Amino acid sequence: MRLKGQFWSGWYTALLLTAGVVFIIIELPQGYSSDLSIIGQGKDAIVIVHDSKSFPSVEFLSRMNVIRDKHKQQAVFSVADIKDKAGAEFAQKHSAKPLSLLLFTADGTPLGSISGNRSSDVILDAIEGKFQWQHN
Repeated sequence: MRLKGQFWSGWYTALLLTAGVVFIIIELPQGYSSDLSIIGQGKDAIVIVHDSKSFPSVEFLSRMNVIRDKHKQQAVFSVADIKDKAGAEFAQKHSAKPLSLLLFTADGTPLGSISGNRSSDVILDAIEGKFQWQHN
């Protein structure tokens, strides 16, 4: 009987892990480019420094969707994934860690960074303040 209980325990664990993976995939934000050449191309740019293997980083991207949807007319958004060679080099060049935002003016001038370990409202206010956008 003990073997039967271990069998179901293993299936239950596998089911929970599968459900977790499916949830993460469903919740992944859609439409983020990893093209960092967008910086300095005539529109303000926000680069999200991301670790694709980290749940907090994935959750941060999800929270950024609201901000991106609100300001997609004012800025382009891109992701620098530190698990990718180009993303890691970019993050290192700008001394940035995952869960941070790097802001660039339309001509590519670095404007600063914002830690993502804050509420979405605080991040939104900080972005609008740094770019001097009007609060909508």
